[in-house]
Amino acid sequence: MTWEEYQKKCYILSRQQEKLREEGRFDAEATVIIEDGLAFFGQQSIAFLESMIVRKDAYEEMDRKYCPILIYVGNPICYGVLDGFAKDLGEALARRGYIIEYFDPYGDKVTDIVTLMGKRFRAIIGIQTFVFSVKMKTGENVHDSIIGPKYNMFLDHPIWMREHMNGGPKDYTILTHDANYAMFVRAFFPQIRDVALIPPAGKVQAQLTGGTDTATEENVLSAQRDYDFSFIGSYHNWRLWIPQVKELNRQTKGLARRYMMYMLRHRNLPWEGGLQGLLQDICGEDGGAFSGAAEDRRQYAQKVLSDHREFENLLFDIKPVCFMVMSYLREKVLDTIVAAGIPMHLFSSSFIGTKYEGAPGVILHQERCGDDTLELYARSKVSLNIMSWHKAGMTERIANMMLNGAVMITDTSVYLEQEYVAGEDYVPFSLDEIESLSGIIRSIIQDEGRQETIRRSAYEKASKKETWDNRAERFIDILEQNQN
Repeated sequence: MTWEEYQKKCYILSRQQEKLREEGRFDAEATVIIEDGLAFFGQQSIAFLESMIVRKDAYEEMDRKYCPILIYVGNPICYGVLDGFAKDLGEALARRGYIIEYFDPYGDKVTDIVTLMGKRFRAIIGIQTFVFSVKMKTGENVHDSIIGPKYNMFLDHPIWMREHMNGGPKDYTILTHDANYAMFVRAFFPQIRDVALIPPAGKVQAQLTGGTDTATEENVLSAQRDYDFSFIGSYHNWRLWIPQVKELNRQTKGLARRYMMYMLRHRNLPWEGGLQGLLQDICGEDGGAFSGAAEDRRQYAQKVLSDHREFENLLFDIKPVCFMVMSYLREKVLDTIVAAGIPMHLFSSSFIGTKYEGAPGVILHQERCGDDTLELYARSKVSLNIMSWHKAGMTERIANMMLNGAVMITDTSVYLEQEYVAGEDYVPFSLDEIESLSGIIRSIIQDEGRQETIRRSAYEKASKKETWDNRAERFIDILEQNQN
């Protein structure tokens, strides 16, 4: 044991002493450290430990040097996927020598956040968490009383999360998986200190690696694959949004319906890009040639375009149209595959009771969530991905397919086009040409040699840049830049 290692142990004991005393473990932990200190460094070790326990100047110095990274865990939504992301990132940061503390603020434990006030952390990280919006009775954000930069990773369009950006702490950075989303945050939420691109990462199926976090290329690529073609995703019935969209259409003077039609014609635009394009088209119309309602709509479009806040509010309110368009196109993709008679393994309970249950060629399986899906990708020759409108984004689903050897068929994104090669690392299809998808699927399913080539290329690239170790390195770079 080095003197620095001993100092670090003393610091950690002191930092955790309230919790250890409460749990009745402090004396036992302290005894071990005392015995190690006397054995290696003599009486000076006792003096240093005492200086840590009373938390004077020496403790403050150690706290600045070694304070931990705090990561919020326990998020129950998305089948625990977000909680898994938090722990995976924490483990990757710990492998790089950082002290990691986890804190579960969910349920009735949210009030325990006050115990963090006044404490110093190297960083405080949450994965799409509400915690950074928690306020005291005075209206002040609790996290403004916790020392250290705050990072919240959002995995949806930022507009859906605006409550947690408008109500966030002062020292606040948004982490996102889509370059368009980063630009949107900078444009519409200038109070956010910074926004950085860090997509969620993928993992290799544990059984292939003997339960370790490492894998060799051959044991991934040579896995037994039982499913020729799979889709591991949810079904949402777009018709359920019709009543909301009708009411929204009335409130927006017919704009909601036009937005829906505009996005169906411009399927590669982000939501905000489509809304801006539609409003500009409406403003360019000759108001005198239309009815009074059309002129009202034109004036409304001019107002929204000229006011950032009005645009933000409309984009937030028009969310049902976005979900309706997304779900409609997803259903159209699935319908195209079913109509072509291509056997497809579906893994989601959301298909139960729908037209897909019992449809020719559809093999419906029990739902699998979180890390359980890794095995499904490892057993799939080819798998379908349909982006949830992340037009410049990267998702863990993409990374998981590549890292587990499932040849991916997907609509593309700016990230994929910049980091990978279409036809070499994945098989692309266009939302503008969904009718051609069945031919694309058949071609790759029937060509096992091409599958092997794509599988190998995708794995080799993804294993270098789509792991949680890679994301930890990226986060450390961001953290160091923010400290400079």
